[in-house]
Amino acid sequence: MVDTLSSVSTNGDTLATRRPLPESVTVSIAEMQQFPSPGTQRALKAETGVDYLAMVGPNGDSADRTQTQIWVHLRKTIRDLRWEDCAEITLMIADADAAALDPTRLSGSVLSPASADSGD
Repeated sequence: MVDTLSSVSTNGDTLATRRPLPESVTVSIAEMQQFPSPGTQRALKAETGVDYLAMVGPNGDSADRTQTQIWVHLRKTIRDLRWEDCAEITLMIADADAAALDPTRLSGSVLSPASADSGD
């Protein structure tokens, strides 16, 4: 488990504490296809010095793409998340969208030729 710093204020004193991060995160395909909010994109640029599209676009490397997806996913609940915090977290991609697919179009299924429906 990876730790990240957070601060707790008690009686005017601020104490730094470590908050455990998950060893892996699961992100749906639909979530991966969404653009993060402009605020999140600006926060990423402030953390890395690199624009979101440069990280995840065709010129980004696979490690940057993966770490960006992890960072964007976790930042929704951990506002003080640092880029470095996400370097050792594994990304799992959930295929939750498969249930919404048309079963007649699934890969590997046997489809009848067009003439089978029309009788031609």
